Amino acid sequence: TKFKSSDHELYIKVQGKKCYGFIKTGYKNLFVREYSTSAMINIKPLCILDFYVNEKCQRAGHGKDLFDSVLETEKIEPKMLAYDRPSFKYLAFLKKYYGLHDYYPQSNSFVVFKEYFEALAEQAEAERQKKEAE
Repeated sequence: TKFKSSDHELYIKVQGKKCYGFIKTGYKNLFVREYSTSAMINIKPLCILDFYVNEKCQRAGHGKDLFDSVLETEKIEPKMLAYDRPSFKYLAFLKKYYGLHDYYPQSNSFVVFKEYFEALAEQAEAERQKKEAE
């Protein structure tokens, strides 16, 4: 579902009349401290703004199904997302299923993993080499 007058998307897992959970996503301009240099940079990643699974349905795979649907639909890897105020449970989920655990705490409460910055550096290096080859 896309919200009117915003770039947020809502992914909902339902079966019949039962709602198992939802994830809300959207792009945000973030000023973050870069992982390796601690320099402040401006990024605009796709963000996980809200992630909820009904407590009675947790630990049954519904959260992973929802999250994988976001990844597939958006054609993105978990390391390239920013996470708004993730709970300890959510951070444990990301570590268990996607190997994400290294991050630099940000003043804006978003979590951006080390792998995000590594991917940015790789992209910048590839672009630099491409320009040199021209």
